[in-house]
Amino acid sequence: MKLFKKKALITGGSRGIGEAIALKFAEEGADVAINGRDRATLQKVAQKIEKKGRRALTLIYNVRNVQSLKEMVEKVVGEFGRLDILVNNAGILGNEPFLKVGEEGWDAILDTNLKAVYFLSQFAAGQMIKQKSGTIINIASDIGFRPASSPYAISKWGVAGMTKGLARELGKYGIRVNAVAPGVTATDMTGRKDKPLEQSNYPLGRIATPEDVARATLFLASSDSSHITGHNLLVDGGQSLL
Repeated sequence: MKLFKKKALITGGSRGIGEAIALKFAEEGADVAINGRDRATLQKVAQKIEKKGRRALTLIYNVRNVQSLKEMVEKVVGEFGRLDILVNNAGILGNEPFLKVGEEGWDAILDTNLKAVYFLSQFAAGQMIKQKSGTIINIASDIGFRPASSPYAISKWGVAGMTKGLARELGKYGIRVNAVAPGVTATDMTGRKDKPLEQSNYPLGRIATPEDVARATLFLASSDSSHITGHNLLVDGGQSLL
């Protein structure tokens, strides 16, 4: 098992990519804390984790509130004793044209997709420094590597840049920081949950499944990538080549 006895925290862990990562981590031996907004859906994922023989912890905290992020890390450490892996997965979409974006929409997306990643990573890193080890993985997006003006794209550009900056700053503490940048994925959020093999003009001919992203995240969480930090791993079926 690649994550045997590791303790992980995954935001947005109740569905889609977050759920797939949580279950993949549990299969590989990790105890998993999952954060989300709906207790019922979180509990369903927790039951799946426990069926794999691992501990599950459900956390309902508002990722847009900095104090809540601090309390979430404290809760995980209090229950699990440590925090080895943080996956910043929670995010929301927003693709309004530049001339129509309002302040409220901007704040909702940037606070969720970028501010939360920054401060949750800060609180997690404080614990990981005490342990002298840890791994932070940010779920970015392929759109963070293409010119775009939507708040969503801007937030993902920020995540990609932040990943490199944190990797440089935290490496001396034995903490690795990387990102997975999925292309279009078959989830509720993209409206393609029931189209996992949707044909596309990507070189690999289909959009991604949550499991595709989970496997890439597992690689960055495990010792298989022990000398990799500051990397943004594209999981886009070759879309960026077009």
